[in-house]
Amino acid sequence: MTFRVRQPFDEPFPAGYVYRMGLCAYFKKRRRRQIISRFSVPDGLWTRVRRQLPVIDHLDPGRTDRLKTLTTVLAYEKTFLPLGGITIDEAMRVTVAALAALPVLELGLDWLDDFTTISLTPQAFPDPVPRREGPLVTEYSGPLGGEVSVYGSIILSWPDVLRSGQGRGYNVVVHEIAHILDKSNQSMDGCPYLTPEQDPARWKKVFTAAYTDLRARLYTAPPLDPYAGESPSEFFAVVSEEFFDRPARLAFHYPDVYGELVGFYKWDPRE
Repeated sequence: MTFRVRQPFDEPFPAGYVYRMGLCAYFKKRRRRQIISRFSVPDGLWTRVRRQLPVIDHLDPGRTDRLKTLTTVLAYEKTFLPLGGITIDEAMRVTVAALAALPVLELGLDWLDDFTTISLTPQAFPDPVPRREGPLVTEYSGPLGGEVSVYGSIILSWPDVLRSGQGRGYNVVVHEIAHILDKSNQSMDGCPYLTPEQDPARWKKVFTAAYTDLRARLYTAPPLDPYAGESPSEFFAVVSEEFFDRPARLAFHYPDVYGELVGFYKWDPRE
């Protein structure tokens, strides 16, 4: 299995469509400016959340301010749903929103327009998708810490959120956001919509080589979470976790993959 790369649309959009999209973008920016001015995350809460998340606490002042802005918008725009009896408070919303904003810190929030709901559970939950294991199809493959649903929502286990962003290579929120980004080219295949500055052929070559290497080492000493070997899509999600949580380690084991991610996410977390 290799990474597929879809190219951008070749046909130009009709003029009327472009006008309507421009109008929608104008009102969206206007609404978000109002959200930022009226509902900014309180400084005290922001400080507490940052201190609990080493992955964002080391950011320079400019990126910290930008992350706070994106966090404010996400915490307000997305609907947070409690499942399984959990109660969601403001600190929980801000924590999830901050981790979700990290991958789009330089890309922008428009990349996250395709989902509207974030559900939180009090514990890991069973995988509702049947999985094939040899000749058998199992109903559940084990508890999950996060999942992107087919209905445009993200489901997260709160205990797994608390384990995220601690510099240990685990970040369930970034993992699920990476799946959202992966879908930007209309297919979850391990290759998101690439900018003109990036070479799709090189992306495919680099990621396919790294994915093949990881799968060959799954039963010896894999340099990544073995779950990355499940599929190209899971590989992209796991290396995105590492990219933000343990960038130096990913750069050491897969420098070419790291370079492609720097190009895609538009910044280097080691800086």
